[in-house]
Amino acid sequence: MRRTRMILLVRQKNETLPCSWKDSSFYCKTAVALCGIVGLVASVYIHKTFYYSNPCEMTFSAYRFLEIPLLLESPASNNNNNNNAHNYKLWQFYDSRDSRFHTRSTGRNDKETALGHPVLYIHGNWGSYEQSRSLGAHGINLTLKSERQQHHHPYLFYDVYALDFHREGGAIHAYRLWEQAAIVEHAVQTIVHRQQQQQQSSAHNNNDCSSPIIQITIVAHSIGGMVARAAFLNSPYYVTRHVSTIITLATPHKAFPIRIMDESIHKFYNSVNSYWKNNIHKLNNFTILSISGGYRDEMIHPTLCDLDDIFVWNSTTSSSASSILASNLGIYNISHDGIFGMDH
Repeated sequence: MRRTRMILLVRQKNETLPCSWKDSSFYCKTAVALCGIVGLVASVYIHKTFYYSNPCEMTFSAYRFLEIPLLLESPASNNNNNNNAHNYKLWQFYDSRDSRFHTRSTGRNDKETALGHPVLYIHGNWGSYEQSRSLGAHGINLTLKSERQQHHHPYLFYDVYALDFHREGGAIHAYRLWEQAAIVEHAVQTIVHRQQQQQQSSAHNNNDCSSPIIQITIVAHSIGGMVARAAFLNSPYYVTRHVSTIITLATPHKAFPIRIMDESIHKFYNSVNSYWKNNIHKLNNFTILSISGGYRDEMIHPTLCDLDDIFVWNSTTSSSASSILASNLGIYNISHDGIFGMDH
């Protein structure tokens, strides 16, 4: 009996051992573990929402791209011997909501020959001309909004064109960048020629002899912004006369964001930036706007998008340069590809 009683006491003592975990150290360890788990989950959630969320407004449209033959002869151009000129293409964006294409069914002949403001999109390294779909879709949304607000002339239209470099890795070597810059002159020449034909048709129908100067806006993404600026070197005929505005999205204007062994990229940057510093006074009523993606841009730091050290304006210059650095203004932050709606 005594032996059995001792065994029971030992079992009762062993069963009460877990109760010793109810001291203060157990609660401290448990609290630290829970805080660690909560912190880990919160950090993963913040990282995912900060870097990978999509704050952009989605656009929907029934669209197609029509290839426009490039005019490869340009006066006062030294780049007519571009080897890749026949490989690059120019496309025009068409949206089914554009009321100019429905004049026969609606009877609104006043829009049949309405001119749109030409916009040329230049994609970046390994980019695609199809990125201009979001640009064209937003332009149609502005057109529809203007039509609801006013029922008289002028109507607001955008004719969106896009250069196609066949997803070239232009940022790998400056040779590609110079070739792409040379084709911009031919693209602008082609757009001006098409707009002039539309002007003549519109003037004939409306008995209007006036022919305003065609002004083109270039919208460029990433290294495409440097290609747009490089197109001004050697004072090409059409670019200097008809391009009035350049809007760059996440373009590293100051320097190439990655240290590379290829010196041609650095020489390319030095040539382009020195040209704009020394020849900006030759441009009249010209505007350039640089927009960065902020700290969510994992490739281009927002400080590289600043134009302050590149463009020096004086009182006699009628042009302007502005930089919107999202990290400074706190307006938005967006990834490098998302700034132009890559996932369209």
